[in-house]
Amino acid sequence: MQRSIKTKKILFDAIKILSVEEKIEIIKARYPKSELRKAIGDVVSKDSIAKYWDEIGIVLNEND
Repeated sequence: MQRSIKTKKILFDAIKILSVEEKIEIIKARYPKSELRKAIGDVVSKDSIAKYWDEIGIVLNEND
C-alpha cells in the first residue's frame, strides 16, 4: 500500500509541472498515455499510468 501511495504522488507531481499547452497536446494525442509518458519521462511505469488513467484524465482536463 505504501508503495502505491508513493507512486501516485510521483506521478501526479510530475503532471502538475506540465504546462497547459502540454496537457492539451496529451489529451488530443492519438495515444495519450504514451504522450504523457514522453512528457513526464520514465518516472513511473506504463502500468501505473494505465492504473490511474481515469484520475489522470481529470487532472489533465483541469487546464489551470
